[in-house]
Amino acid sequence: MVNEPEKRGVSRSGIKPGTIKAEVVKILRAHPHGLIALDILRLLNETRKIPLERTSLSPQLSRLAKAGHIQRRGSL
Repeated sequence: MVNEPEKRGVSRSGIKPGTIKAEVVKILRAHPHGLIALDILRLLNETRKIPLERTSLSPQLSRLAKAGHIQRRGSL
């Protein structure tokens, strides 16, 4: 679930467009009921030229959650 609206350029939240974090926020906006990390990864990789590894996504999700941009629900 996404907590902050996206802006152009660097948003008030500090998320730069074109980054993994920005892509994750965009994906989660399109899925307001949330997704599991593997589904986010699959959707990211559908549009990326270079596939992203799960180990690269996890820290970005943690940073987004710590900054309050997304929320985790359920067990981890």
